[in-house]
Amino acid sequence: MIFGKNIRFNPGAIPSTAHQKVRDRTRNKARFKSRRSLPFRLLAIASLFFIAPFSASAQTETFRARLSPMPTTPQTVNEITGGGEVILTLIGNTLTIEGSFERMSSTAMAAHVHNAPPARLGPVVHTLKFTDATAGEITAQLQLSDDQVAELKANNFYIQVHSMNNPSGELRGWVFLRSHFD
Repeated sequence: MIFGKNIRFNPGAIPSTAHQKVRDRTRNKARFKSRRSLPFRLLAIASLFFIAPFSASAQTETFRARLSPMPTTPQTVNEITGGGEVILTLIGNTLTIEGSFERMSSTAMAAHVHNAPPARLGPVVHTLKFTDATAGEITAQLQLSDDQVAELKANNFYIQVHSMNNPSGELRGWVFLRSHFD
């Protein structure tokens, strides 16, 4: 207590060479760190704008269609047989299709991707390569429009294999994300 007043000692209020040197060193270190981290900050910001969009567009999504007998008319209920599976891989707008079918009642004559919600019939969107037999492979590599990609992701695509005995379709399977089956 000095002259009846309570005064605290503040070293910053009294300029001394020792305190001044410590303050200067602290300020210089802070300036040096901020200059050194600037390139890293710029790199981080640039990566958000340039790298992120490319990694998102290259994302792979896998879908599956389980092919099973699907009568299209009451007369074909007892005639259709068989089964199969198709795996569809979407990278960007490229859809790769690989699958197989077996035990059909007659030789396959066509295979298509159709566009319709589950349990509805829809128009042909793409034609697929297939084996002309009662068992075989289905393949294709398709370029989808943005609208078709949206339809695929909304579960509005199905695969249909048509046969000689059942030209309106013998096997059908709706396309869903593969994770729905796991």
